[in-house]
Amino acid sequence: TPKDAVVMRHLASYFGVKALYNDVGDFIRQDLTQRPTNAPLYVADAILYHDEKVLEAAKSLCAQKFNEIKSEVMAELPLQFFRDMLSSPNLIGEENSDILSRHVAAVCRNHANEIDHNVMIELTDHEIMPTIASDAALYLMQLSNV
Repeated sequence: TPKDAVVMRHLASYFGVKALYNDVGDFIRQDLTQRPTNAPLYVADAILYHDEKVLEAAKSLCAQKFNEIKSEVMAELPLQFFRDMLSSPNLIGEENSDILSRHVAAVCRNHANEIDHNVMIELTDHEIMPTIASDAALYLMQLSNV
């Protein structure tokens, strides 16, 4: 499953089981090709196990499929990863702003203890979020007083 794939790949590498390493790599590639919205599921483990190839593939797909990934799933991403992803040119613009505001609200709820005024300003910068979805606006306004 996607949940176990990165750790299996890491163990296969650690114990030198090349066939398993290749099979798991094939599984990850196939899963990301068929279900690109699964990309966030790979991020935390790829960071934990220092799997740069999986991390880069997942990061790229998270940015490409940003509008298709559910906010609850985005909220599970490590905060720093989400912040880094916001620098993607794919995300800038009016057409992504409502979805971005929903994702930011979900991320802020999930990482409430990590959100301070500076992080809030960065996440809601008008260059990347020119408009805010009505269902995220009140929560983000309340947070802006952090």
